[in-house]
Amino acid sequence: MDITQVKDELSGYIYDSQYYNDKHNDIIKMNKQLMELSYKLQQLTNFNKDTATIEASIGELIREHLKEEKFLLAALEKKHILERKLNEMKQPYRTILYFRYIHNMSFKEIANKMNYSDKRIYQLHREALELYSENADNSK
Repeated sequence: MDITQVKDELSGYIYDSQYYNDKHNDIIKMNKQLMELSYKLQQLTNFNKDTATIEASIGELIREHLKEEKFLLAALEKKHILERKLNEMKQPYRTILYFRYIHNMSFKEIANKMNYSDKRIYQLHREALELYSENADNSK
């Protein structure tokens, strides 16, 4: 794995994480809609009304819900793999990559938090990417 692929893998996590959070909120909204539709369906059933439209809406929400859950499970699996790879790294490389790609911190923020100069964080980040690349190649 070259450095570009490493950056892509790590950066991809940031975007997946943001997407995951948005989709998680969508699922919460879908669950609320399902509960509301189920309640309406129950009410209509009690009054012997036609429930086909509501049943179709519930079915569509359930199908969307299942698709979103599958994506979220894949994103979580990817997150666990990435975090496992990071946990195998030595310090300070692990922390630098964790702050940069899991917490989406700037190099300046990382330098301040770790009491290093900005220049040193850039150097350590580059070394960390190279080590991550080597570890990824060795684990194949």
